[in-house]
Amino acid sequence: MPPAWIQEFHEAVLCTKEKRIFELIQQIHEPYSALAFTLKQLADEFEFDQILAVTETLISQ
Repeated sequence: MPPAWIQEFHEAVLCTKEKRIFELIQQIHEPYSALAFTLKQLADEFEFDQILAVTETLISQ
């Protein structure tokens, strides 16, 4: 995913903007459908700490 998308997704998760989180997940298309599925599962289960751990790693690279 593009760095700008990762940053926006990270900020949405950090601020718990659920509507925006799911909107951004819907923007994920092939070949990243498995990523979209996993992120949706984590968001559905309010596992925001796990999502943030991944996005923070990606942002700091």
